[in-house]
Amino acid sequence: MANLSPFRGSGARAEFFEAYDAVMRSWPVQFDERGVETACGQTHLVVSGPPSAPPLVLLHAASATSAMWSPIIAAMSSSYRCYCIDTITEANKSVATKRLYSVADHVDWLRQVFAASGLASARVMGMS
Repeated sequence: MANLSPFRGSGARAEFFEAYDAVMRSWPVQFDERGVETACGQTHLVVSGPPSAPPLVLLHAASATSAMWSPIIAAMSSSYRCYCIDTITEANKSVATKRLYSVADHVDWLRQVFAASGLASARVMGMS
């Protein structure tokens, strides 16, 4: 199997995770981190906001992580249950085990993330 890790070894991965966790310590609202399994690997989510609020899925920009939503997450979490998804194709806490090649692959992966998160539907916000 090909190495799908974007990191140059376990040391680089650990260093990245330390930096990620340091940024998340300043996340302005209470949150949970979750991992959901898909056919493409484990996807990392940062979830905040009232469990009874309508769901909002946030997809970060390329070469970013879910931590990029920090400046607006307090406002978003006041009205929504926010699911910040670390896309499986970027360097973040998600771990790919299979490459995604097409738009259809990405749509299938996101549908699997929704299903594994218990989301029948949600509003979606993205940054590119």
